[in-house]
Amino acid sequence: MPAPGTGSMVLQLTLHETACQARLLAPDGSVLALEVDERLGSADAIEPVAQFLASVFEGVHGVGLRRTPTAWVRLWEIARTLLDSLMSQRAASVSEEFPGPPGVPPRLLEVEMTREGLDEMLAPFVEGGVRLVEKVLAGRPAEPLPEFDLDGDVLPLSFLAEHLWARYRPSSGEPAPDFAPVVASSTPPVSPGEPSRSAPEPSTAPLPPELLERCGHFARRVAEVAPRIHPEDLRELQAELAVMSRARDSGDSAALSASLESLDDLLFLAAGAG
Repeated sequence: MPAPGTGSMVLQLTLHETACQARLLAPDGSVLALEVDERLGSADAIEPVAQFLASVFEGVHGVGLRRTPTAWVRLWEIARTLLDSLMSQRAASVSEEFPGPPGVPPRLLEVEMTREGLDEMLAPFVEGGVRLVEKVLAGRPAEPLPEFDLDGDVLPLSFLAEHLWARYRPSSGEPAPDFAPVVASSTPPVSPGEPSRSAPEPSTAPLPPELLERCGHFARRVAEVAPRIHPEDLRELQAELAVMSRARDSGDSAALSASLESLDDLLFLAAGAG
């Protein structure tokens, strides 16, 4: 997929646990439109699958998994694996044991799901992504269609991009590209005996608007979950919010991005176990 500034219009989709951003870039890399949906995140693709698995388990064993934090987090991991499998095949099965109370044998979760069933289950997620893309493309000519540039949570974003490709290029004849987002490589580790590399200087450029938007989003989300999460989780979230605020006030976009990703993970765990 072409990088911004290479002569093609680019539609950038960035998906986090609790928000999705769509940005339309002109061929010269300038921003033509920016839209953020704080109600659409990767959790909106994984949670329906996890809820379905929990319902099957409860129907068979008469015991719920949602009120057990450890089991619920594990259920999300199973849902991710199932979503991953159904990205490349028409059907997939789950066979996982969950421990019971002392003296009670483990309880088995057995489920088979088809790709058609997954498409139906995630229809609200796809519809939300389509609405966001339509907003950012509003008023633009139908042709030429922009290229897709993806970043964020690999599985739900790939699922969404696959549906967007089918919707916006139904008769192009082009094969769907590999939608797995490219992850930027981190700084290589320092070998023993090698002099340490100095950290890059914080950027003095203005902070990108999307980072500032996400700062407000996470501050609101922490306030929303505060009444229903464990005090230790809340302290951890508030500490990371303080780190975020310092990075924002200092204008360090790299530190702010890292703090926002950490907040994204913490919020996912707190909400998933809540």
